[in-house]
Amino acid sequence: MEFLFDDGPIIACSTGQYSNAAISLIRISGFEELSCFNNCFGSESFKPTPKMAEFKKLYNLKGSVLDEVVVNFFKAPHSYTGENILEIGVHGNLLNVQRIIDFFEQNLNFRVACPGEFTYRALKNKKMTLTQVEGLDLLLNAQSNFALDQGQSILSGSLNSELSSLHHNYLKLRAALELSIDFSEDVGEEAVSKEIANWSASLNKLLSGLKSRVSSPIKNILSPQIALVGPVNAGKSSLFNNFLNTNRSIVSSEKGTTRDFISEYINFDGTHYKIVDTAGLRHGESDIEREGIKRSLEVLKDSFYKIFVVNPCDYLGQKFDQLKGEEFDLVVVTHSDVKNGECPNFEFPFKAETTVQFSNTSEANSEMSVDQIMQLVSDKFKRLSESKPILIERQRSLISRAHKLSEEFLVSAKSQNDVAILSSQLYVLGSVIEELVGVVRPDDVLGSIFSNFCI
Repeated sequence: MEFLFDDGPIIACSTGQYSNAAISLIRISGFEELSCFNNCFGSESFKPTPKMAEFKKLYNLKGSVLDEVVVNFFKAPHSYTGENILEIGVHGNLLNVQRIIDFFEQNLNFRVACPGEFTYRALKNKKMTLTQVEGLDLLLNAQSNFALDQGQSILSGSLNSELSSLHHNYLKLRAALELSIDFSEDVGEEAVSKEIANWSASLNKLLSGLKSRVSSPIKNILSPQIALVGPVNAGKSSLFNNFLNTNRSIVSSEKGTTRDFISEYINFDGTHYKIVDTAGLRHGESDIEREGIKRSLEVLKDSFYKIFVVNPCDYLGQKFDQLKGEEFDLVVVTHSDVKNGECPNFEFPFKAETTVQFSNTSEANSEMSVDQIMQLVSDKFKRLSESKPILIERQRSLISRAHKLSEEFLVSAKSQNDVAILSSQLYVLGSVIEELVGVVRPDDVLGSIFSNFCI
């Protein structure tokens, strides 16, 4: 995190660094004067009009044309970072983009920006709040429309408004407590006590509302994963291939073909789901098989939608002790088209919400299609999202801590006459609220946030 203390000019390309594109946008921030670009754009003095796109030729120091570009100048403080920024739209061939970045880096002493450094400078220069930065992080890394919408909402300031109200209530409570220390005789103890009680209740109400949005686990929403689990030769790989509409997983009549899990991403109803085909469950005959089964169980634990796949003709009443106490969302009975339905009846040693038939040869013969199964997955995802959970872990943790401290302060305010104790409790609560709002910004918090950024 050395860039936290470096104010020198930086350069970055937010597009066209990994594949060719028609246009790539290079941004330079933190330079003091436009004169550093003199002779780079065809004249001795470079004086672009702020916020006005201009077509220019970009020259190297030998006078040769590097590219024909579009430049746009944003004068501080009216820019994303709050610093002088020059945006340069260049042709997006990877070699061309790198050559231009190298030119500025080697000849004008600009440093290549670290991940998230542009946004850090926006935070440092008070162009964004810490909450908005976290919203941008969520927006950039969203795997679902829900996460995307919440990231955009936080970025636009909705959550920040709630947190500002929370901080305002805390300051009012703190002022009321200070009043009881210094002016209780003038104002009256009863009036002061009522003021403390009112602001305590108001603060606790706000925190209770936020607490209700951080109570449920969020991993299922941030990175929703579907696990296909079952005995060997049950048809998991065939079902996996049906989901993807391709032969991604090897299908064989030989038992135990899948020794490790295989995963791919599918998009349904605006959400990216990771679907995992796991190794078949049985009493492992080798270290490799046992390791594969161990990994299958780990995948199952981390999945929000759990599908048990079984071939009833090959079930033979297996107990699957590894799954004891497990609850599945769906049981898929494969090979429903073979042996004229002569497969034996069976009972599972675990709970499942739904059981469906699925042919191993043709989806057309199935009682439920892949799209219908995915609709069940999507419905569960929407149910998890209904409470509008706050997805950013730092905020979730601090809200939970602040709510607990607020509950304790509320009890003390009703029963405790020692103002020093109340003041100490309120100080601890305030430090958590201020960290949540972003008044306090520990370096380790910033490092965690910006390590996820691509710009």
